[in-house]
Amino acid sequence: IIVFSKVTPDFSNRVLVVLNLHPHEEAAGMIHVDLGALGLPVGVRYGVHDLMHGMTYHWTGSHNFVKLHPGGTFMHLFRIEP
Repeated sequence: IIVFSKVTPDFSNRVLVVLNLHPHEEAAGMIHVDLGALGLPVGVRYGVHDLMHGMTYHWTGSHNFVKLHPGGTFMHLFRIEP
C-alpha cells in the first residue's frame, strides 16, 4: 500500500491517495496520515470522501485501517473534509 497527499497552501483543497500496488492480491493494514501536513489538529474527527466510489468515512487521529481489493476498490482518492 502506498499513501500520499497533496494540499493547497491555504488547505482549502486536500486530497489523500491510498493505492494497492499489488495487481492480484488484497492489501489491508493501518496507514499513517500526517495530520500536520494536511492542516488538521491532533485528535480532531475529520471526513474522508472517496471521489471515485462516493463513500464518506469519519476518521479520528493519524492511524486508520484500509482494505483494498484488486477487482474492486483497489484505490481511494479521498477529499479531506474537516
